[in-house]
Amino acid sequence: MNSNSKHIVILTGQHLVANPRVWKEANTLYQNGYRVTILTTFYDAAKLAADQQLLLPGVVYKAGVNMITGQANFFERTMPRVWRRVAMLVKKLSGADSVHLLMYSPAQQLKNALAEQADLYIAHQEAGLLIGTELIELEKKVAFDIEDWYSRDYINEFRPVALLKRKEALAAEKGAYISCPSNAMANALADAYSMKRKPTVLYNGFSITENERLGFTTTLLPNSIVWFSQVVGPHRGLETLIEALNFINHPLELHLLGEIVQGYDEVLNSLLKKKHLLVFHKPVAHAQLLPFLHQFKVGLAIEKTKPDSRNTTVTNKILQYLQAGNFVVATSTLGQQEIANEFIHQIILVDEYQPKAWADAIVALLSRVMPADGTTTFQKFSDSYAWQAQEQKLIAIVKQAIEAE
Repeated sequence: MNSNSKHIVILTGQHLVANPRVWKEANTLYQNGYRVTILTTFYDAAKLAADQQLLLPGVVYKAGVNMITGQANFFERTMPRVWRRVAMLVKKLSGADSVHLLMYSPAQQLKNALAEQADLYIAHQEAGLLIGTELIELEKKVAFDIEDWYSRDYINEFRPVALLKRKEALAAEKGAYISCPSNAMANALADAYSMKRKPTVLYNGFSITENERLGFTTTLLPNSIVWFSQVVGPHRGLETLIEALNFINHPLELHLLGEIVQGYDEVLNSLLKKKHLLVFHKPVAHAQLLPFLHQFKVGLAIEKTKPDSRNTTVTNKILQYLQAGNFVVATSTLGQQEIANEFIHQIILVDEYQPKAWADAIVALLSRVMPADGTTTFQKFSDSYAWQAQEQKLIAIVKQAIEAE
């Protein structure tokens, strides 16, 4: 325990297995001498156990609110869900926004955050944004990691967009610093909120030490392509991907990694007209992801160009493919253009609505060979996009924020 150091509390709303920016940040700050506590919502016992495997032993991991059956009583688990249903009804009838649409037990989470008496709070995700801006009003020092452009992500009819926009504006004006996952998003946020200081870009890359077990050798599955996400389901570009495969005559295997929405495997197979094979994989632990991806020659980073949140971000997906040594077919979002410009031999950009172009890109990349200076390309990734490069920027802005009056 770094008992004599400054205390940093990270505020977020998900389990760490779905929130890698938080555990990377927490471990880095702890390794650099800070006391680190994470407050989030616990809602799944299995995910909680997996979360704890991602953290260094000295990082404190707590529930801002606990919704796990057997760990929280019936009242504690039920009332937050009742408040959410009420907020949804009010939103539907009147259009009124509420913090309950985005998080459970906001008052309790704020109370728990205040009890930590942090020297610096770092707010992630919508829950962090909401708590963090309340802490600012109480004259606490709060930084914001804008993982997605929350007010420009129109997930459903109940999303409180106006509330999120107000909170983002406050964070942009009074936050100790703002960070985000791409230059495209940094520029967009700076313009939208007339920020005097552009957000610091912390890419979603992972540690280059994860490559120590990989030898960049011949692809193990040469006629196979891969896509991964938390969930394998609709509205993620997979229907267009099947359309693309229907333009390709020689048989391929498409490997899909993630939790499958019930019945969606049947939907995709029903759309497939050619003799390709769809192979579905359950999610794997983070340590297993890079070796899994390394088996394939081509990865698919098929992000949406709308809404703005999707268009401007750089997800971990495209960076994981590059780290694994894959070629990449990527839709031409602003964020992915930013990466493709640096890896022109390894990435082909395609229009989101042109499945024939996707097919041509897949075929081209399956026959493409890495250049002789492939190590130089990998060094470029390591120097600019791996987590080690982000750590240096993170430590600098945290130090500045803590020391500022």
